[in-house]
Amino acid sequence: KFLCGFRAQPCTVLTPGGICDIIWCVMIGVGVFVVRHLDVSILYHYIRSQEVLKLVMVFNMLEVFERLCYSFGGDALDGL
Repeated sequence: KFLCGFRAQPCTVLTPGGICDIIWCVMIGVGVFVVRHLDVSILYHYIRSQEVLKLVMVFNMLEVFERLCYSFGGDALDGL
């Protein structure tokens, strides 16, 4: 075993969990860098103008309504 520095402890190799943590930190760093250099208002209006995303939002709202009805003991699709 190799010795690290002046200590009599063996060198530790990165574990898969440590590698995963490093990857997560890099991803967060890249995300922060991109968001800091991106005009969020332009991105918001671009996404809002997309027709496909409007359709996805309608389906998400219907799914939330279905779950809400289900939590009260009913099934919204059976009522239709």
